[in-house]
Amino acid sequence: VAEVMIQVIERSGLRAALEATGEEGIDRVRNLAELVTMASDFDEDTGGEGTLSEFDERCSLYAPADKEGAEDEDAVTLMTIHAAKGLEFAVVFMSGMEDGLFPSLRGREGVSDVLELEEERRLAYVAITRAKERLVMTHARTRRVWGSIMFQERSRFIDDIPDACFGEGG
Repeated sequence: VAEVMIQVIERSGLRAALEATGEEGIDRVRNLAELVTMASDFDEDTGGEGTLSEFDERCSLYAPADKEGAEDEDAVTLMTIHAAKGLEFAVVFMSGMEDGLFPSLRGREGVSDVLELEEERRLAYVAITRAKERLVMTHARTRRVWGSIMFQERSRFIDDIPDACFGEGG
């Protein structure tokens, strides 16, 4: 499934067309890359025998939180950092804390690398300060990107936090 997706994205010219449209297109290419990563995981789970239709079923847009009564205080809420501004939670998980992911280390047209990094640092601060009791930050040593395994470095934002702030698990 992943290989079919990669071929469609590349041969159709979709990736090149999106990349040519600027920042919004680059974000869409990243979304496509994540879809290919999910397809690679699906291929691994099914031993390469899964169909596109089965993958589609697995990627159903239905989410348990869409059900009535999802306001349960013991529920997990998944959201972007931007959507979390002004909110607080007992426990906050920040996943994907890797250089290249957060901070993304991607340049934006007309914005210096220094300003871009500081904007991402402000976003990290927003996420960190959403936690009232506990903050858990995770990072992967390896990540599948466009179907290939890539080695990852821990986010520099984690390294900026003083050691005294870390509890058990460091």
